[in-house]
Amino acid sequence: MTRGYNPSPEHPTYNKWWRCQDCGKRTFESRKGAKRVNRMTGGNMNVYPACNGQDGFHLGHLPGVIKHGQKTRSDLYGAA
Repeated sequence: MTRGYNPSPEHPTYNKWWRCQDCGKRTFESRKGAKRVNRMTGGNMNVYPACNGQDGFHLGHLPGVIKHGQKTRSDLYGAA
């Protein structure tokens, strides 16, 4: 039997997140925390700022216009 990784909130690698009130996606406290979760889940998601200028960052699939080269990330999300 294997156990899942479940650090306490005081642990330095704990990723703080909450649900976005606009879209329902997980919102991570920091870009670094979102990237960490992305790596832990396969690394095929995009980290981007939360909805409507809220604090935090979301994880999501890249839009088709970016995947197909019609726009860049900075065109769509603004310069980082």
